[in-house]
Amino acid sequence: DELANRMSLFYAHSTPMTKSIIDVTHNTIRGHVGVSGDAVTDCLAILAAICYNAVAKGRAQGPHMVEYCLRVLVVCIILYDHVSPSGVFIKGSKLN
Repeated sequence: DELANRMSLFYAHSTPMTKSIIDVTHNTIRGHVGVSGDAVTDCLAILAAICYNAVAKGRAQGPHMVEYCLRVLVVCIILYDHVSPSGVFIKGSKLN
C-alpha cells in the first residue's frame, strides 16, 4: 500500500480542476465547428486583460476581489498556454 500511495502521488495531476478545464476546452475546440482556437485565445486574452487592469488600476474593491481577479488571471494564462499552439511565452502572444 505504501508503494501504491507514493506512485499515485507521483503520477497524479498537481491541479486536477485545471486539468479538467484544459481537457474540456480542448474537446470543445475539436468537437464544435463554430469554436476555433483563435476565438478561445482571444477570449482568454480579453479576460486576462480585464482582470489585470482591475487589479493594476485599483478597480477591484476589497482584498477578496483582488485575490479572485489574480486567480482568474493565472488560470487564463495557463489555459492560454495549453490552447495556443505556440504558447503564451512568445513575443507575438496576445497576452502582455
